[in-house]
Amino acid sequence: MKGSRLLVIFAVALCAVVVVGEMYAYLPGSYGYGSSAELEEGTIGFSVENRGSDEFDAVLLDNGDYAAVDTVYVYYDPDYASAVNEDAAVEVGAQRMTQEYYVDQLVKVLGYRGCQNVTVLDAEGLADALQGDLSGTCSGRGLVMASGAIPDTVYSGGESGLLVSWIQSGGSLYWVGNVIGKYVSTADGLVDVGSTAVFLGTDAVNLENSSAYDDASDLRAMFSYEYNRTMYSVDVSKTDRQALGVGYSDGTYTSTTFVQMGAGQVCIVAGEYNSKQVRDLATSVCSGLCYCSEVIGYDHGVVDNHATGSFDVSGRSGCIRLYVYIGGYFCVYGQGYTFDIPSSVGT
Repeated sequence: MKGSRLLVIFAVALCAVVVVGEMYAYLPGSYGYGSSAELEEGTIGFSVENRGSDEFDAVLLDNGDYAAVDTVYVYYDPDYASAVNEDAAVEVGAQRMTQEYYVDQLVKVLGYRGCQNVTVLDAEGLADALQGDLSGTCSGRGLVMASGAIPDTVYSGGESGLLVSWIQSGGSLYWVGNVIGKYVSTADGLVDVGSTAVFLGTDAVNLENSSAYDDASDLRAMFSYEYNRTMYSVDVSKTDRQALGVGYSDGTYTSTTFVQMGAGQVCIVAGEYNSKQVRDLATSVCSGLCYCSEVIGYDHGVVDNHATGSFDVSGRSGCIRLYVYIGGYFCVYGQGYTFDIPSSVGT
C-alpha cells in the first residue's frame, strides 16, 4: 500500500512538471528573449537578447503611409454559422483544428511573435469594437477572421457596411478559411452574398486545393513563411488595387497576399486550417507587412546572449517598420517597432 501511495505521489508530481513545461512553452519571455530599437540621427539601432545561442532576423520596411497593427481583434462566435472545413487534414498526432482550437492557438502565437494587445470578440462585440474605431481611429487596428464567413452584425453584402467602412478607414482584415466576401453568417445559417470583389477588387479567387513551390519574393525567407497552399488566394493581376504577394507562388496565386482597400488592407492567408497557416497568419499580423511594403534593410545572424545591428534611414520619411524575431522557422520571440519619420527629419 505504501508503495502504491508513493507511485501516485510520483505520478502527480510528474504531471505537475509536464503542465508547467507546457505553460512555459507559451511564455518565451521567461527564457530571457528580448530586444530594443531606437532612432537617432538618421540611424535605427537595435539589439537582441537571448540566454543561449540562436539565429535572429531583422527586417526593415518602408510602409509609406500605412501604420502597422498594434491592436488585434480575433473574431470567434460559436453561436454563429461558420464556413470552414474543420475536418481538414492535420499532422499525425496533432489535435483536430476546430475553429475554437485554431483561435486558441492563434492567440498564443500572436503573443510570442509580438502582438500582446489581442482581444477575442463575438459578433456583437465585434460590431461594438469596429463602431468605436470609426468614432476614433481605425489605423493600427487589425481583425482576424478565421470563420470563413462575415457575421451579419458588421456586413450584409454589397459595397457598404460597418466592416467595409472600417477597412476603408484604415483597418486591416486578415482572412482565412474560405472565399472572402462569399458568405454572410447569421445565428441561423449562411447567406451567399457573392461580394468577393468588394474586398479584393476582383472575384478571381483560386478554388483548387493546390500548392505553390517558388518563393514569391525574398520576403518569403526573410519572414520564414512556411505554408504553401494557394486555395482561396487571389489573382492580383485581375485587380487595379496595389497588392503584395509573400510566401510561396505558382506564378498566379501566392500563399499570402496583401491587397489595398481604401486606407486599409485585406490580407488573404490561403489554404485550409493548418498549424503552419497559424504561424504565417501571426507573422502577417505582427510583422507590419502591408500591400506597399518595401524592404530597405535586412540583417540575419546569430544572437549568442547579445547581438546588435543598425540601419541607415537618412533621407527616409513616413512609416518605417522594424521587425525582429528569434528562431527562424521555430520562432520563439518577435517584436515590431514603428518609426513615424516626418519628411523634415527624413530629408
